Amino acid sequence: MNFKNAIGVLLVLLLLTSCLTSTNAQSTKETDPLKILLKDLTAIQLDELSDDYPIPLSGETLDGKKVPFYLVNGEQVHPEQIFNYVTNQSFKLIPYIDKQDVPQAFVFAPRSEEELLKRKMDQKKEDEAHPLYNTEASDFNVKDIDGNDYSLKDLKGKIVVLNFWFTTCNPCIKEMPHLNQLVEDYKNKNVVFLSFADDELSKIKSFLAKKQFDYKTIVADEEILKAYQIKSYPNNVVIDQSGKIAFIASGYSTSTVERIEDTLKSLL
Repeated sequence: MNFKNAIGVLLVLLLLTSCLTSTNAQSTKETDPLKILLKDLTAIQLDELSDDYPIPLSGETLDGKKVPFYLVNGEQVHPEQIFNYVTNQSFKLIPYIDKQDVPQAFVFAPRSEEELLKRKMDQKKEDEAHPLYNTEASDFNVKDIDGNDYSLKDLKGKIVVLNFWFTTCNPCIKEMPHLNQLVEDYKNKNVVFLSFADDELSKIKSFLAKKQFDYKTIVADEEILKAYQIKSYPNNVVIDQSGKIAFIASGYSTSTVERIEDTLKSLL
């Protein structure tokens, strides 16, 4: 075979390889498992679900038992894992509806860097919209379960971090290891970590005998819960050195501890 013929054969082989690659790519695209699963459904591009969501939703719709949840690779999300994805700021939830506007599937898709930045900015606005944000924190005089006294008035000049929880609150328990890390990271700083547990003392002590929580724990009373407008759990508050509320947020989110730490860094 001469040189020209060899070049010709090589070009033919390259062309065939290119055709095969293109065919395989098309085949992969056409057999995308998620596209097959969501065939004939329409995606609704919503950043998050809200009370005024235009499509009928219920606890049954969102528990993953009747309506499936998927990742973008087509993997179905187990019902027990849905909460982890819903509260993870790195993912957005996309409903897929049928022609009657009824959700038939949900997909957790990763947020882009731009979307994450926007979500962080939106979250900050939500935190600062709380009616207690930047107001004078309500004073308290309490004893922790070990008999130590704490008065917010006496703690002025220090940053005070509060956590409100109860022993059977799974989201509260879920965030505890991350809160423990905060205590460790700021143990040599002028920061005091206090938790108010909305439970009986015996239940609290029994819980803490099995589960590590490094905040100083106090039995919450109605007065403190009302003063800090605690209506859901967990609830986290940061009080600055002058006694004003610099951060307050209710509910569980994977970004909560990061937001607390951002606040601490801005105050130190």
